[in-house]
Amino acid sequence: MRSALNLVCWQCTWLTVIHSASNGLFWPGCLVFAASIAIQSTRRFGVCLPPAGLVAGVVVAGLVVDSVLMSSGLIRFPVDEGAGWPAWMALLWANFATTLDQALRWAGRRRMVGAAGGAVAGTVAYQAADSAGAIALAPGYLALLVIACLWMVAIPTLAGIARALRSRRAAANGASEGRGTT
Repeated sequence: MRSALNLVCWQCTWLTVIHSASNGLFWPGCLVFAASIAIQSTRRFGVCLPPAGLVAGVVVAGLVVDSVLMSSGLIRFPVDEGAGWPAWMALLWANFATTLDQALRWAGRRRMVGAAGGAVAGTVAYQAADSAGAIALAPGYLALLVIACLWMVAIPTLAGIARALRSRRAAANGASEGRGTT
């Protein structure tokens, strides 16, 4: 149930951000993202969201990757032409990071399946953003091939980092609980 909610919230945010961006708007995506986090964080649902440091790291890594894609001419942002990478991309990366400790938790253990899923899902996401007019992919298949390769590495790597951080937090929590009992 929690993973399904996490995926639904992620998808609703993604769709809102992409369609808002294609119309030159940023705030609708921010509102839906905030609502998504608020809903998932309630005691009733208790979705496991990643720590802020992991979210920030994913945002920075994602923006670096998108900047490389942009500077290589494989993608561009028609609505935000000349502005570098648009702020809404940071929101998409933060939104993606929210899936690492819940819906994509499995990808940290099943790396090959995560890699295959990343190649497909990443490519589909960029194609959908292109169809919506939020980004423009370079003609031909090179952009899609590069994006597939990037996501093939990104999903298992980021899910693995999230898994390692979860283990570290669990060990730290266990150690601090053990110190209090003598």
